[in-house]
Amino acid sequence: MKTTFFALLGICSLVLMTSSTTSTEWKNDRGHSHIGFSASHLLISEVAGEFKNYDLKVAATKDDFSDAKISLKIDVNSITTGMAQRDKALLSREFFNVSKYPYITFEGTNFKWVSESKLKLTGVLTINGISRVENFEVKYAGSVADPIEALTKVGFKLSGTINRMDYNLKWNVPYMADTYALGEEIDIVCNLRLNRPGINS
Repeated sequence: MKTTFFALLGICSLVLMTSSTTSTEWKNDRGHSHIGFSASHLLISEVAGEFKNYDLKVAATKDDFSDAKISLKIDVNSITTGMAQRDKALLSREFFNVSKYPYITFEGTNFKWVSESKLKLTGVLTINGISRVENFEVKYAGSVADPIEALTKVGFKLSGTINRMDYNLKWNVPYMADTYALGEEIDIVCNLRLNRPGINS
C-alpha cells in the first residue's frame, strides 16, 4: 500500500513540475514586424534595406522572457534595398554568396533584463558560413491584451552593430583618397511583435 501511495505521489509531483515549466510559443506577427539594416554610403548618407522572408521562433516558460529560447533563420534571397541592381550585387559571390550560403541564422544564448524596459540579447550569428557571438540591445515596448483576437501581444525593438568584414563580406569600391563607397559597420534594427493565445489577467 505504501509503495502504491509513494508511486502516486511521485507521478503527481512530476505532473505538477511539468505543467509549471510548460514552454509558451510566441508567434511572430509578420504584418507588424521588420528586420532591417543600414550601412553608410560615401560617408554622407546611408543605404537601408530589409529581409522580407524569415522564420522567427520564440519560446519561454516565464512571462518576463528571461528564459526565452530564440531562433532566427533569414532567407538571404529575400533581401531588398530598393534597387534591383544593388540587390543582385549583394547576392553575388563577392558578398553574400547566396548560392552557397542561402541563410543567415541567429541562436540566442542569453536574454537578460538590464533595466525596466531594456534587455541584452547575446547569441551566435552566422553569415556567409562564419559564426560569431554578437550582443544586441532590446527595448521592451510593452504588452497589450487584445480581447477581440484573444491574444496577448508584446513588442520589442532590437538594435546593434556588426562589422561586415568579420563575416567575409568584403566587397567595396574605392572612392577618392582613403574612402570607400560602403562602410564596414552594419547597423541592425528589428521591430518585432509577438503574439500568444490567451489574455494575461
